[in-house]
Amino acid sequence: MDAHKADVGLEPYLPFFATILNAPNEQELVACFDKVIKMMGMELFCLFEVASVETHWERQLVMGTFPNDYLDAFWKERQTFDSSLIRYTKLNGHPFTVTDVLSDYDLLTPKERASLDKAAKAGITDGMVFPLKGRYDRIAGIALTGNPNNLTPAARWLLSCLSVGFYERACIIDGNSNLEFRHNTTGSLTERERECLTWIAKGKTNWEVAKVLGISTRTVKYHIENAKIKLGTPSRLEAVIIAQRNVDIFL
Repeated sequence: MDAHKADVGLEPYLPFFATILNAPNEQELVACFDKVIKMMGMELFCLFEVASVETHWERQLVMGTFPNDYLDAFWKERQTFDSSLIRYTKLNGHPFTVTDVLSDYDLLTPKERASLDKAAKAGITDGMVFPLKGRYDRIAGIALTGNPNNLTPAARWLLSCLSVGFYERACIIDGNSNLEFRHNTTGSLTERERECLTWIAKGKTNWEVAKVLGISTRTVKYHIENAKIKLGTPSRLEAVIIAQRNVDIFL
């Protein structure tokens, strides 16, 4: 398909926004988005939200038209650790193409190259990824296969908007975050507790945190222990994870 054929303006796509907004189930949601991308000259798509590498993809928020055999192998072999597309999704705040990733091929690890080769064998040789802001800071995005040159800048922008709406509706239909939000049990974290947890999350020791904040090591330990109690965690590592998940700290 020529690029100009996909650039037909916003109006023909407005009904799809309504369909995505009101889709009652996964089947209708997937069918709607599939029709959109095919109108734009693309082929397959997959919405992915990486909640756990331990859990089979069918028990996570993964939907679309990618072959089940490919998804089975991807999760069974834990390619989430080795996928450069997953890594680029985490690092990028804007859509990117498979060609963008391949331009750094010499810098990829052997496992990352192997992951790309396995995708190619499944027919996923070219395409585009639209990163999304995932729930609980999870890595999430929508991957499309096909020639990105079929998409004009206007079409890419439109797909970015539709991708956000698709993910929002998918989360509602999914109805399960698979991750419990843990509220503070004894009040919000204090400014010092947030500061101490933030520096611990950045790899600092108690002594180093004390130097940075101009307080004693004993005081650092005190604030960390209070934070653990409030977050209901037995270790400082889990406290850091929960605090970041709850947006109590920023890294």
